[in-house]
Amino acid sequence: MRAEKKQGFHFDPLDRSVEITPAMMRAPSLHRAVRLFVRMRWLAAVAALIGIEFCQHLICEQFPYPWLYGVVGCMFLYNCVLYVFIVKMHRSKLDLSTVNRWLVRIQINLDFLALFFLFHFSGGVENPFIILFLLHAVFSCVLCTPSRAVIQILVASALLFLLGISEKLGFLAHYHPSCILPNVELADDWLFAIGVPAMISLIMATLAVVIIPAIQGRMLKQSEVMALSAELTFKNDELERLAESRRGLLTVASHDLKAPISAAQSYLMALRDGYMGDIPENQRDIIEKILERLRSLHVFIADILSLQAIDAGEMKGEMKPVDMVALIEEVVESYRGQFDSKKIEQQLEIGRGPLLVAAIPERLVQMMNNLVSNAIKYTPKKGRIVIEATESERLLTFAVKDNGIGIEASDIPKLFDEFFRSSAVKTTYEGTGVGLAIVSRIIEFHGGRIWVQSEPGVGSEFFFELPRA
Repeated sequence: MRAEKKQGFHFDPLDRSVEITPAMMRAPSLHRAVRLFVRMRWLAAVAALIGIEFCQHLICEQFPYPWLYGVVGCMFLYNCVLYVFIVKMHRSKLDLSTVNRWLVRIQINLDFLALFFLFHFSGGVENPFIILFLLHAVFSCVLCTPSRAVIQILVASALLFLLGISEKLGFLAHYHPSCILPNVELADDWLFAIGVPAMISLIMATLAVVIIPAIQGRMLKQSEVMALSAELTFKNDELERLAESRRGLLTVASHDLKAPISAAQSYLMALRDGYMGDIPENQRDIIEKILERLRSLHVFIADILSLQAIDAGEMKGEMKPVDMVALIEEVVESYRGQFDSKKIEQQLEIGRGPLLVAAIPERLVQMMNNLVSNAIKYTPKKGRIVIEATESERLLTFAVKDNGIGIEASDIPKLFDEFFRSSAVKTTYEGTGVGLAIVSRIIEFHGGRIWVQSEPGVGSEFFFELPRA
């Protein structure tokens, strides 16, 4: 399937109908090469002028210097035309892929002609700088398609043979560099007149044999990499769209469920408390269990809405200095009943403060609630939970440690992903897999970071850092 032409040399990597080909890979390179050729030609023309001046005044006086200056003038002229054309074409925002290919060919051929006449007026095949034809042969192999590169090399070889044979036969005047070769006319020897072009042509052919397959291999690899990159981009975008759809669905569902759940809780509490008449104790226990489930569902919905708000950058609240010592003590005190019911030993090693951070207080309370409730949930009866704080010049580091069930090493990298739950707790402990995702996002929002150290059967240690206020 052929790729459709796009504006300029750009194409959409997510367009599944477009096959990424080496031509697409070559398009940006050609565009850069066209502009680079123009810049290099200014330098080459200036270097040629300096060389002609140097030769005229210090080495050889018998060359037809007006013709040499005329050739360099032609180089400046066609370079100006190319420059203006490239600028106008680029500003027009037309399809430059085909234009660039033609511009490369035109430039190479014009340079071959310029070299032909420069060497003709400065010694012909006796000029040692005639090997500059090799440079453009390399450019042809790098920038053109293999078939076009072969054609360009044949053109260069033809010009070389034409120069040597024409000067030998007298069709073109031969300007002998007597200052370099005062006693010998190499161009009068058929072996030299044909041998030099043949040798340079052989070198160009060898370069083509070596360079063209290497370039093709490189382009093929680049094409494969680009195709793989486009495929990964497409897959990532698909996953992002699916995740966005899932988040949107959860947000809508959570909003829609919030009101009926609150209403159901109100009716059930009224029924439990006897406002609608006395009920048997066994029915009261059933209602209490239903209310507990509804409370868990209400917390889950609140977590979902909170997570969506954080992801959307809508974290509400005013940033102010917060004393983490007072906040941690308040959170731990709010869980006093759960500590006591499981007879968990609590240990605060946070000093007497204050330890100030710039934060939204409600969010830090939410974060600490999640960490402490997690530690209580996964710590067995008569276990121990330690909360520590250390300080440095710029950061405050906190740790929530327990001697609970621990976490498998393979689960730690995914622990802060939303809805992830370790396989060790899925069937034993209730949960939604949202709490730690919220914790991570809140800490990152406040410019901090969180990490975990854990060993199954030994316990877990959650560390987090926050910048000092």
